[in-house]
Order: sequence, then C-alpha cells, then structure tokens
Amino acid sequence: PPETFGVGSKAPWGYERTGTLVVAYAQTPDDDGGVIRHYMDGGANPPNGVYVNYYLDEVTDDPVSITILDSAGQSIVRFRCKDDEDAPDMALDEERGSKPRAGLNRFIWNMRYPKAQPLPGDPLTESLHPPEVTGPKAPPGSYAVRLQVGDRTMTQPFEIVKDPRIESTQEDMQQQFSFLIRMRDKLTQTHAAVEQIRGIRKQVDEWAGRTSAQTVADAAKDLKEKLESIEGELAQIKAGAQIDRLKYPAKLNGKLTGLISWVTSSDEKPTQQSREVFGMLSDQVNVQLDALQTVLDEDVAKFNALIDELAVSPLNPNP
Repeated sequence: PPETFGVGSKAPWGYERTGTLVVAYAQTPDDDGGVIRHYMDGGANPPNGVYVNYYLDEVTDDPVSITILDSAGQSIVRFRCKDDEDAPDMALDEERGSKPRAGLNRFIWNMRYPKAQPLPGDPLTESLHPPEVTGPKAPPGSYAVRLQVGDRTMTQPFEIVKDPRIESTQEDMQQQFSFLIRMRDKLTQTHAAVEQIRGIRKQVDEWAGRTSAQTVADAAKDLKEKLESIEGELAQIKAGAQIDRLKYPAKLNGKLTGLISWVTSSDEKPTQQSREVFGMLSDQVNVQLDALQTVLDEDVAKFNALIDELAVSPLNPNP
C-alpha cells in the first residue's frame, strides 16, 4: 500500500511512496474534514461522482441551487451558494462557496446521501472514521438533478449504473443501502441524545450557580450524575485524542460508526452477522434513550420545580 512520509497527515505538502515510485503532492482541506491531494509530478483519477454541467449567461444575484432527486422525485440533498442560508452548508462548486460564474460551471455530486449528525469534539468518530462515511452512497438507479436560478427551474434525469465488475445484484445493493440508512439514522439519534444531555448539563451548572441553596446543589449533583451515566454509555467521554481508543473502550456511537465502515467496505448485501450486531447495538442505544426520557420526565421536572420555588429560570429539556 502507499506510504506517506515526511509531513503530517494534514500538512499542506508531502511525499507518497508506492514500491520504488515516489511522488510529491500538495493537499488542501475538504468540506468533510479530510484532504484533497494534488500530485505534483503524477496523474490523478478524475473525481468520483455525477458531473453536473450548467451554463449561465451572466453572473446573477439570484439564489442558485442544485437539488438531487430520487426516482420518486423526493429530495436527497440540496446544494446552494454560500450566501443562501436556507440550504444545507454545502458549497455549490469547486471554489468552496463562491458564487457560480458566468459561462460554463461544473458541480460534482459524490453520490452520497446526507451523513449522520456528527458529535463535535469526539475524536473516535471524527478521526478514526471520517464523518462522510456515514452518508450512504446512492445505489444504482434513476435519479434527477434540479437546477434553480431565481424563479427558473430546470430538471434533468440521469442514471447511476452498477460497476460491471461487481457481481452483486441490484437487490443486494438496495439491501445494503437500506441497511446503511437505518444505521445512519440510529447514529444520528445517538449523537442527538448526547448533545441534548450536554446542553441540559450546562444549564444545570449555570442555574445551580444562581443560588446558594444546598437543596439545589444536591439536586444538581444527582441529576448530572444520572445524565453523565447515560452519556458515558452512548459515547466515550474520557477520550481526548484518537490514540485514546487504545486506553478506553469504544462506546455505542463508536461501535455503530465502526459497523458502518465495515458494511461499506464492499458492494454486497449485509451479512447476517452485521444485521445481528446492529440489532444488538440498536437495542442498547434504545435502553439509554429510554433512561434519558425517564430522567427528562422525572428528574428534570423535579429540578425545575425546585428552582421554580426559588424564582430561578427552569431548565429547557431541548436546549
């Protein structure tokens, strides 16, 4: 396999050696936290994805967006100009957010559905498994691209065809895609719960600091301990760097991300073992989500009642 040496993995330049061949490259960050490598003295494959070429007579101040649609006409993902705040934060072209230019423009869709909600600051899911991997690739089939410039809309159908070297059937690849969507959604649910816990815990610290009442301090401590216990099962809260995976075991979000990476490693239908592992992990996540709901319904309600007696603003369970 290629060996990279001489610089860090995200440094602006470096060398790559494959056997006796050594090539130099420069690299720039991409939108998903990875890097785009530009070889200085060697060729590179063209970008992998669906090429969308469109022509504008002149520079326009109207909003410009590109929407990818499935065979039923449902939106998969929408891309927009950087200054269009109503669309997802995905740049429309290679300029990483500059407005489309007069003349011929090109946009390349990487054929991925939206990725799972990330967990900021979690090195085990941000570094070990790149977040974009959690966005399943679209299976072979019929799709369409819709270009909207101001009030004008144009739609063009296209096909994603299977690599002829792949032996898997269309049904196999559809099963893999559906399975990856389920895992992505469960990972999103897991990370959303962790974010909710962290938001509540922050409020507990802030509002407990507004009063010197010991009853509030005791209730805050008890509530935080219950929340941290749930959070610690959903994510590894002790990890501060990727190397910490050698010190601390992976928690449910890390296991889900690892399973997603495993299932995407080949273009085949999910194995029975993968399905069983996901079922087990999904059940374990649900146990923690049920525990969190109990804390919200009972402990947060009691804490709010307590601080309400002291005329302190109550907790928002959905910060």
